[in-house]
Amino acid sequence: MSENKLRNHRCARDLDSSSLTIMESCSLGEVSWKKGDWILTTDDLATRCYLLTSGDVQIETTPPGRKETLLQTIHGGDVLGWSWLIPPYRWAFDARAASDVTAVALDAAKLREAADADPRFGYALTKKMFFLVADRLQATRLQLMDLYGPRA
Repeated sequence: MSENKLRNHRCARDLDSSSLTIMESCSLGEVSWKKGDWILTTDDLATRCYLLTSGDVQIETTPPGRKETLLQTIHGGDVLGWSWLIPPYRWAFDARAASDVTAVALDAAKLREAADADPRFGYALTKKMFFLVADRLQATRLQLMDLYGPRA
C-alpha cells in the first residue's frame, strides 16, 4: 500500500525509474497521526522525511518568551521535513497534526547515503528539497510581514 502512495506522491511522480527504486528502498512504510499529535519537535534528531498523503500539518515555531507561531499549514501531497538533509540533522521547527494525517516515512540516513552513492538521484532529491526550503522561507517571510509589517 505505501509503495503505491510513494509512487503517486507529488514528490516522486516525475522521478525516473532508477531514482524511484532508490527512494522506495528508503521507505519505512506508512505512518499516521491523530489530530493534535506532535509529529516533530524543534531540536529533536531528524531521522525521517515524510511524504504526506492525507491530512493537514501545522508548522510552528516558538520564539523565546512567546507563544507558538504558526508559520505554515501543509497538506497531503506536500513533504514534511528538510532538516534531515543538513547537519546537525535536528528539526528546525515543530509540526503538529491539524487533522488526522497519513504519510510515507523515509529513512533520512538511507536517503543521504543513496544521494551520495548516486549523484543523479542526489541531484534530483536536492532540487526537490531546495524547492521545499524555498517554499518554507516564503511562508515565513509572509508570516513575518504579517507580524511586523505596518498596519493599514
